[in-house]
Amino acid sequence: MNGINGSEITKGLSIEIIGAMPARALDQTREFLIGRKKAGQEIEFEETDVNRRVDPGESYGSVATMLIVGLPIPKQTWKKAEDPMRGSLSVFAVGEDYHLLMQRQIKILMERLEETGLQGSVQVDTGPLLERAFAREAGGGFQGKNTTIIHPNWGSFFFLGLILLDKDVGLEGTLVEDGCGSCMRCQQVCPVSALDESYRMDIRRCLSYWTQAKASVPFWIRERWGNRIYGCDSCQIVCPWNQDQITAERTSLWEAAHPDLLAVLAMNKTKFREQFLQTAAGWRGRNVLRRNALLALARPVCSSGFDQVSPYLQDPSAMIRSTAAWTLIRMDEAKGRDLILKRMEEEKETSVREEWTAVLAWKSSVNMTDC
Repeated sequence: MNGINGSEITKGLSIEIIGAMPARALDQTREFLIGRKKAGQEIEFEETDVNRRVDPGESYGSVATMLIVGLPIPKQTWKKAEDPMRGSLSVFAVGEDYHLLMQRQIKILMERLEETGLQGSVQVDTGPLLERAFAREAGGGFQGKNTTIIHPNWGSFFFLGLILLDKDVGLEGTLVEDGCGSCMRCQQVCPVSALDESYRMDIRRCLSYWTQAKASVPFWIRERWGNRIYGCDSCQIVCPWNQDQITAERTSLWEAAHPDLLAVLAMNKTKFREQFLQTAAGWRGRNVLRRNALLALARPVCSSGFDQVSPYLQDPSAMIRSTAAWTLIRMDEAKGRDLILKRMEEEKETSVREEWTAVLAWKSSVNMTDC
């Protein structure tokens, strides 16, 4: 056995080893994922092979020990933008991409582990294993009713990574006791009722998921979009475990977290690379973020931007053209309807015309004057 001291080996690093466990498959999680798959709740950017999600041996070969590594996020502001023409980014998408931050730190940690004779692999979010499930089993925190892993000191505002080692290192965490109790704040605040069942999320409702999806966003989801450009932190901001991690004061990252919506919509490839490529939102590409900006502008309170949005009915991207119709009719129904009907005959793409037709026919279930 190669014994290691978790606090000593991470000395001087920003990351900590917050959990450890012998490598094994998580059978209960497998059953949950199979059930979710049968219910049609798969999402477009996750590993489709359930076994690879729950069994480290399936994904990484011979593994003896799993270490759970955490990197806390700097204190963030929850203060919303008073200007309706500003959007919002999740705290996880502000500043340098956490994948890069974690990878630099874990690289140093791996070098230290290798000096003790250990070999292994690393996963930071983009690998097949379901990191939250292993973090819970390894004592890295408890799973909250909002389905995030909640660390006793950091709440849910931290990044997760996995290190998979070839030998036993003499570390094993213990399960962290549930800390939610009777609290239901996350469930009550969710705009789309994605958390109606405690400790379970209906991913096909989740706003954070839809800000990342390339598929057409359901209209009823759009009506509850708010000013989101990427991600949704509603269920985390209200969590009592996170109150020490957030502040009502503007932090140095506030401006970056609340970009101008029209500027995001108008950004070219160069501006996208400058503003987003090195953030956690950059992987989804320019047009998804531009589409999200359109959805965030789809409110009467943003009607001053009508003339700036109307040219996007002729944007080169079908995604943008389709969504622009929704935004215009939500900004000003009469003007939007007239403009869409005028452009309808010029639109060559069937899918775009079909979406415009659906937008014109949609009967809103939300009072847009309240949005």
